[in-house]
Amino acid sequence: MATTTSSSSSAADAPARPPLVMQLIVDHSLVGGTEWGLGPLMAQAAHASLAIIARTRDSAATQAYLAPDNVAHMRKVVLQTPKDVDLASLSRALQEREHAQPGFPRHHVWIEMPEGVPTVLALEPNERPPVRRTLFK
Repeated sequence: MATTTSSSSSAADAPARPPLVMQLIVDHSLVGGTEWGLGPLMAQAAHASLAIIARTRDSAATQAYLAPDNVAHMRKVVLQTPKDVDLASLSRALQEREHAQPGFPRHHVWIEMPEGVPTVLALEPNERPPVRRTLFK
């Protein structure tokens, strides 16, 4: 009996893509203070992450991040702004990058109301390396 082999490459032969990651960036002034406990900060991060998912629900990256086979592998990284950076300035830098580079991940700044306090910036699911350069300039 003759056997045949396929010359097509399999998915296992393809280079592995970096996993999708959502970055949540907390304003440094809120961490460790007396006004915001851990629970309220966690709620702010949850609000920001759901807001960016809602805003980007039609993007391929968000759909892949939310795919049933990826749910158990979702990755989030929680960071805080450096002491000399606030969420507004980080948001402006990210907006500039979004306009200059099509496909750069969008973001959402969660503002706690009625206080009007920016608390957490969330980036849509992305492959980290291009974003790291903007976050850590």
